[in-house]
Amino acid sequence: MPKHLGIVGVSAEGAALCYRTVCVEGAELFGRHGHPEVTLHTYSLADYMRHIDADDWHAVGDMVLASVAHLQRSGAELVICPDNTVHQAIDLVRDRSPLPWLHIAPQAIYWVTRHLQSLYGVKSFVITENGVGYEDQPDTRGEILDLHRREYLRNYLLAVQRATVERIPVHGYFAWSFIDNFEWAYGYAKRFGLVYNDYATQRRTPKLSAQWYAAVARENRVL
Repeated sequence: MPKHLGIVGVSAEGAALCYRTVCVEGAELFGRHGHPEVTLHTYSLADYMRHIDADDWHAVGDMVLASVAHLQRSGAELVICPDNTVHQAIDLVRDRSPLPWLHIAPQAIYWVTRHLQSLYGVKSFVITENGVGYEDQPDTRGEILDLHRREYLRNYLLAVQRATVERIPVHGYFAWSFIDNFEWAYGYAKRFGLVYNDYATQRRTPKLSAQWYAAVARENRVL
């Protein structure tokens, strides 16, 4: 556990919840009322909202990074930004998904499980949902060659493999999802499935990613 945590505050609710979580979990590690030193930095929410309303996410990202710089100068060893909205402004990944809330960062599975095991002694991890949505359509032969999804899953599984090689206890991984379905935010517009679902006829067709994933399962290794 770091001795000094920094919190990038955006909304009061998010910052307060983050601080409360640090206090609760810190007490479990350090004893009654114990927790690391905590420093909060925030700009006015009005300043954030002005840029968000203008759809200027570069400016939002600059504000977040400026807060991080303040916290680093204060001595924070680990910085947390507990706000889902401004995460759209932080480009930490090489690739981009077609969904603004879904960031492609396969290395996160390795680092998160590693840190959680180190900090909290977690005995077992199961990745219960990992996938990405695209507008998959059959080609002229009726095949769905979703190479983008295959590479997405492959990179995440390689991160899981890296964790298990280092004896981090990742005991399960589930791809999302088995079949195209109704998504809570995008309805039928984005397809997450390994199996293509023709919504008009309900005919199911395994995509390229499904064939690859089946081979991975059979051979028990990342191909």
